[in-house]
Amino acid sequence: DTFKNLVSLYEHMGQYEKALILFTESMENAKKYLPEAHPDYGDRLSSLGSIYTHLGQYEKALPYYIEASENVVEIFGKTHRYYSSSLNNISILYSKMGQYEKALPIGLEALEISKKSIGKSHPNYDLSLSNLGLLYEEMGQYEKALPYYLEALENAYNSLGTSHPEYAIRLSNLGGLYKSIGNHNRALELY
Repeated sequence: DTFKNLVSLYEHMGQYEKALILFTESMENAKKYLPEAHPDYGDRLSSLGSIYTHLGQYEKALPYYIEASENVVEIFGKTHRYYSSSLNNISILYSKMGQYEKALPIGLEALEISKKSIGKSHPNYDLSLSNLGLLYEEMGQYEKALPYYLEALENAYNSLGTSHPEYAIRLSNLGGLYKSIGNHNRALELY
């Protein structure tokens, strides 16, 4: 709908404060007209979490992501790919908060659900792999990050091809890891 498109535009333009005002209004309307066990309601919750995350207000983002995840479970169950996506959001947020001990098991669960629900050849599976690679990299566990980045790159190559922007992102992620471990020549090849 038009309202959702406007909010999305503000988000893409980096005008998160404007997006937040509109989405807060949208949530109030959703509470009046949608049951909580409705995908649109959960989508709005997740979007609010995303906006707060972009604003760096992680503590405000977390309850929205958690409620969105509960919404997905209520509607689709814990084996659906939407649940994997909601777990990825929570894992990434915990990582941004420096709470790696919470982020890691959630990220691993998201990967497992992704593998079972959409398969290893789906681009969203690559996203779960990349998120875990980044998490391990942020934790300084480079040797654990490498296989996730390599598998994400291989899957992106096989499912999307080398001209897709997601493939370039996977190359950049791997290059960043090699840079972090001091292998600058390998990083240059990938950048």
